[in-house]
Amino acid sequence: TDLVTDLEHFYTSIIDLLDDPDEKDEVEQLLMWWNRQIFPLYADPERIPSKNSALAQIRQKHKEIKER
Repeated sequence: TDLVTDLEHFYTSIIDLLDDPDEKDEVEQLLMWWNRQIFPLYADPERIPSKNSALAQIRQKHKEIKER
């Protein structure tokens, strides 16, 4: 068995895969899954927050500041 892992090669292989345009759809799905596993309260950017949520209030304040 191989007891030594070439970490630099392993790392660059992962980065190459994540940056590969042919893998874009799969990478997006993987990252969405990963974020949900690691950050259970992760907010899906496509999901619209309720009007009373903290995120909605922050976005509203940000919008008001930008419009000044």
